[in-house]
Amino acid sequence: MNKKEHLDISRNIQKYGFHMVRISPEAEHYGRYFVYSIGLFESLGHPEIMVFLYNKDTALELINLVANEVISGGRIDLNTPDDRFSSVPVIFKEIDKSNFEEYLGIGVDYYNGTEFNCYQMFWPDIDGVYPWDSKYDGNYDVVDQPLLFQKNYDEGIF
Repeated sequence: MNKKEHLDISRNIQKYGFHMVRISPEAEHYGRYFVYSIGLFESLGHPEIMVFLYNKDTALELINLVANEVISGGRIDLNTPDDRFSSVPVIFKEIDKSNFEEYLGIGVDYYNGTEFNCYQMFWPDIDGVYPWDSKYDGNYDVVDQPLLFQKNYDEGIF
């Protein structure tokens, strides 16, 4: 990360309380759009937030909703269905640091390492089952959601 990029992120954090990183499907993570925050950890001591979706506008909107909830004093509970941000309950799980370089590279550069935390937001299938459950039906998945809470997650596509 060059000085200008670092300064741009810092300015957004000062102005909005966080910065959003957008990764498009054309980048290295095929077939999915994802967005994550930088700055919640720095300014509030709260983990950053990441979401995977096929629709970039919805992904950006969700990060904004969650980040503004945190900025307003709300907290995100792990492993608990949460219906504050969507018509279906989402679950947040903490991303294992072994996956930071691959998925949170700009955040790693900004923070000069992995001394921050990040939560990933997960969506259930149409039956309300989440991707880590054996009954999960990926045919009705709203998005391909990597299980980044698993140590050294590898889908075999990189």
